[in-house]
Amino acid sequence: PSCGAEITGDDTMGSTICPYCGNGNIIQEQFKGTLEPDYIIPFKISKKSAMEAFEEDSKKAPFLPNLFKSRKKIEEMSGLYVPFWTFDCKCNADFIYRGERVMTWSDSDYNYTKTDYYKLFRSGTVEFANIPVDGSQKIDNVYTEAVEPYNYDDAVKFDEAYLSGYLADKYDVPAEECEGRANERVKNSTQSIFRETTSTYTGVHEENSSMSFSDGKIRYALLPVWMLNIKYENKLYKFAINGQTGKVIGEYPIDKKKKWMFFAKAAGISYAIAAVIAWFLLS
Repeated sequence: PSCGAEITGDDTMGSTICPYCGNGNIIQEQFKGTLEPDYIIPFKISKKSAMEAFEEDSKKAPFLPNLFKSRKKIEEMSGLYVPFWTFDCKCNADFIYRGERVMTWSDSDYNYTKTDYYKLFRSGTVEFANIPVDGSQKIDNVYTEAVEPYNYDDAVKFDEAYLSGYLADKYDVPAEECEGRANERVKNSTQSIFRETTSTYTGVHEENSSMSFSDGKIRYALLPVWMLNIKYENKLYKFAINGQTGKVIGEYPIDKKKKWMFFAKAAGISYAIAAVIAWFLLS
């Protein structure tokens, strides 16, 4: 509507930026009725701050090629509201463990080992809130889960005004298909929480367990992510930056020449030190 240009996108595009006039365009039909998100976490990290977070994180990458991190490539970073399903539930669990406590001591004649065995029973309920599962097929779950956590205290009721100037997609993976992933995360977390109650034992082996879910609730949310794709030597390197916290996720390339020069230099230093030590010992 700003300049009259025609923009083409797929059927999940909810918000985009016109390449001709630079204005944001919101496809309102994507967020109406049952498609309207329950809430949104607005971007808290600006593009400038996201670029700085990426540059700071890249300093930790060993043997990073000099040509990889150009300012022009980093400036192509895009702000995207990613569709998520968030799940609440209670997990009622019972666990049975076999625990061991081992004691060792010695006297003048022998070494002794005493092992006590216990049957451990644990039962309780763990409550979970806002477990996010990516509702888009476009982004690998490895990135969206690694970029967590989000602070849901900043969540607000959805308003299209928050989409202005950013890209946004509506979900293309229904909640029913995401529920299994949420349940898996609940089970893993519950197992870990109950296992922590047995930390006073030397060895613990789970013998039996049962878990059931109750009070389930599903909400549809848009969460902020800065996306950056950098092509280097015919390989695409993807990075995701949490638009609320600035957490950076991604894999960096390795300059093989830098790597071998480093190890060659380290080997040379080690050889020189060894030679000096040998000279002192022989002199």
